[in-house]
Amino acid sequence: MGAAGLAILAAIEQPERDDVLSDVLGPVELDWGITPQTLDELVAQTRRQGFSHIENQITPGVAGVGMPVRDLFGQPIGSVGVAAPISRMPTARVRDVADAVGRAVGHIQNRLFVNGPRVGPSRGPS
Repeated sequence: MGAAGLAILAAIEQPERDDVLSDVLGPVELDWGITPQTLDELVAQTRRQGFSHIENQITPGVAGVGMPVRDLFGQPIGSVGVAAPISRMPTARVRDVADAVGRAVGHIQNRLFVNGPRVGPSRGPS
């Protein structure tokens, strides 16, 4: 469960989150040592701050930031995540990275729902 997946998990409501976790919690705990309590804390932190942030959770020495991409009804349909060595994303830079991810999410949502997809001329077989 990286930062992008955590962002989606935190964006869905508790009943759906419980359904998802019933399928993946065993492997998440077994493979990465993330306990249900730790996951609950990460989800709560993500919901409070508006973006996910993990360090040393999946890969030692790596930090990640993620945010969900939402549809017109506010439901998550994907996410944008950035991962980097902690030396390149120390705690002091996390907010700046989250702001950049938020701009990317805004751009994606704008293209999808405000302006609509831009379709160019079709190309037939060459």
